[in-house]
Amino acid sequence: WNLLDLLCVFIGVVDFAAELLMLTVGMAAFAPLNTLTVIRVLRVVRIIRVVRVIRIMRFFRELRMMVFSIMNCLKSVLWIILILFILFYMFGIIFVSGVMGYLDTLELRQLPRYEALQQHFGCLGNAVLSLYMAMSGGNDWGVYYANLASMHGEWHFPLLFILYITFAIFAVVNIVTGVFVDTALQSGRTDRDVVVQEEIENKKEYLESVKALFEAIDANSHGVISRETLEQSFENETIMAFFTALKISVPDAATLFDLLDFDASGELDIDEFLLGCYQLQGDATGVDAKITQAEVRYVKQVVLGLKDSFQELLEDWNHLKNETLE
Repeated sequence: WNLLDLLCVFIGVVDFAAELLMLTVGMAAFAPLNTLTVIRVLRVVRIIRVVRVIRIMRFFRELRMMVFSIMNCLKSVLWIILILFILFYMFGIIFVSGVMGYLDTLELRQLPRYEALQQHFGCLGNAVLSLYMAMSGGNDWGVYYANLASMHGEWHFPLLFILYITFAIFAVVNIVTGVFVDTALQSGRTDRDVVVQEEIENKKEYLESVKALFEAIDANSHGVISRETLEQSFENETIMAFFTALKISVPDAATLFDLLDFDASGELDIDEFLLGCYQLQGDATGVDAKITQAEVRYVKQVVLGLKDSFQELLEDWNHLKNETLE
């Protein structure tokens, strides 16, 4: 984008200088850049930069999600069109074959009461269109049912049409809607910018809730929480419900205070409380398990090293003791 801006500015300067020179010498009609409108159109490309605002501003997050969801649904639309076409084609053949078999004479086809029947189910193309309109609401499906019911003695065709409407509306349409909703949700989860932005907002909201909890515990507004104050707050059901809502589960106040008091000062300030509560929320993750394993290995190595050092000291002590006795 910086190179495009530089190119547009350079073209503008050259264009202005050339026009000024031509006006000075009285040859404005022969200005060399008057015909280079395509180059001037390049300036319009800068408008595309406005689209980048959608990726930055929170106000356009819903718009961004809708656009990306629609784009990701295009593949599903193609498969849905294929499935619907197969459905319309199969039932269309059945209804067209039945109508043509019923209207097997020229006299029947010329009767006025069968005119609508032939218009809707007289050929495969019209039948497919009629079935689509009946399912999508383009026309009342009762009209097509009445056309099929006009064939006396052919009661199975109206019944089959009822089965088609039931299957199309309550099965196909709901499945199609579910596919679109699932695709939209997946596109929202896989979009990196949306995920990052939502994570930042969730963290901000969580820290705001933790800050409100800190203020509720620090009722005297001292700016710090002592061990006694925290223990007293655990007797308040509202404070305990607040901890539960923040997904922080600790057995007692003393344990929580020891976990949050990083500098072992005997008091918790707002920064320690926010950071500690944010790290304690939820269940243990895979990273927490790996960190614990690494710390256990380190402690094991330290203990084994101390053991070896102690054995060496003990051997040296025994050796020195023996030499002294001798």
